[in-house]
Amino acid sequence: MRYACTLMFVACLACGLWAQPAATTQPAMTEKEAAFQQMMNNAVLSGSYSVNGSTKPPAEDHYTLGPVEKTQGDNWIFTATLEYGGHHLPLPIELPVKWAGDTPIITVDHVSIPTLGTFTARVMVFGDQYVGIWGVTNGKHGGQMWGHIEHPATQPAK
Repeated sequence: MRYACTLMFVACLACGLWAQPAATTQPAMTEKEAAFQQMMNNAVLSGSYSVNGSTKPPAEDHYTLGPVEKTQGDNWIFTATLEYGGHHLPLPIELPVKWAGDTPIITVDHVSIPTLGTFTARVMVFGDQYVGIWGVTNGKHGGQMWGHIEHPATQPAK
């Protein structure tokens, strides 16, 4: 289930169009877009997820991001690292980010992930936290995800 959820987040944050690395310079950004990019670049999202209707307690979530860059319009490329079978695979994914005032919302609309289904999700980032609602388009599965956004390279050693 952990790998399925990791794939699901890659679908949520992560679900979008597989992107090609940008060959041009990054477009000009507003102050709020620059702050969003700084928050998401090389971040680790650690938290929990739940499945609607399940009696199981929330499960642990953990996602690792590489570079995050704005492309054209509302689109951003998120490079998420998929950890599967002892391998680390960076996956650049292009997704729109919509804004509710100063709050970014990563938007996923009916994106097909092989063997998992077609997902729709909204993941809101506020301060150093994220929260999202996801669902499989056929309505059979869905749930919530939430947690903290961390930057391990900038954290003091424990």
